Amino acid sequence: MGVVRRFGERLSYANVMSTIAVFGMVLGGTAYAAGTIGSKDIQKNAVLSKHIKNGQVKAPDVAAGAISRAHLSPNAIGARAYVHVTRASGDFVVDRARTKNVVNVTLPSTGNDDRPCLVLPAWIDATKAVAIGSIDSANTPSPETASVEHRVDGESSQGCAGNSIALVLDRNGVGSSSTIAFNVMVP
Repeated sequence: MGVVRRFGERLSYANVMSTIAVFGMVLGGTAYAAGTIGSKDIQKNAVLSKHIKNGQVKAPDVAAGAISRAHLSPNAIGARAYVHVTRASGDFVVDRARTKNVVNVTLPSTGNDDRPCLVLPAWIDATKAVAIGSIDSANTPSPETASVEHRVDGESSQGCAGNSIALVLDRNGVGSSSTIAFNVMVP
């Protein structure tokens, strides 16, 4: 009780009001300062990536043409994976000079040479990925009769195992599918 009395004896109305005013200025002043900082107050290159919350920069925040390929990392644009495949004696031959993030292209366990398996690295979820194929017309006899497609609905009976996408090669009734060379991309 002695402390309260001593504390109370020293406090006057003026002291209390000035203390409240100082706290009010400190607290309110911060809010005031934050509300008055504009884009002209921020120095060029002062805001860094670490200052921006992930996912907060949206398309409307970026001016048209402001971001070009030169501003992005090499892997930011383009396919996550692609491969060029030719055929030799019915086997799939992966062109290592024209491949990215494809582990291999293999025959399925069923042995069907028209049902290749596109084996992907673990970081690409094959169950959610889509493969887009095209025919390599320079290395496919009668290319106009051939097609390569992503086999949908998880046709596990096709014989593809592991983290792979099942493909189907089709000759549209003309010739053998074992001669089809193709390109596949996973966007």
